[in-house]
Amino acid sequence: LDPFAATLPGGRLALRLAADATATPPAMQVAGGGQGLDLAALTNGGPVQGRADLDLDIRGQGASTRALAATATGRLGLAVTEGRLTGGWAS
Repeated sequence: LDPFAATLPGGRLALRLAADATATPPAMQVAGGGQGLDLAALTNGGPVQGRADLDLDIRGQGASTRALAATATGRLGLAVTEGRLTGGWAS
């Protein structure tokens, strides 16, 4: 799926999803990100507040989600501005 865009309560994510089921083992890639994401809205009023920028390009291969996670490589960048923790996490 290229592009795959989702508008969430906290902002807009633009992603690229690719899968190769013919490879042995099957391979999957997720790339993309978002800018100015509202963390409070994404966590449904949870203990995290602020704005976040997200950039990712992660690849993995395997026949199960566990195998995909175990072989995941790539980059994951997260920048938070005006970040605050409240409630349970901050105590």
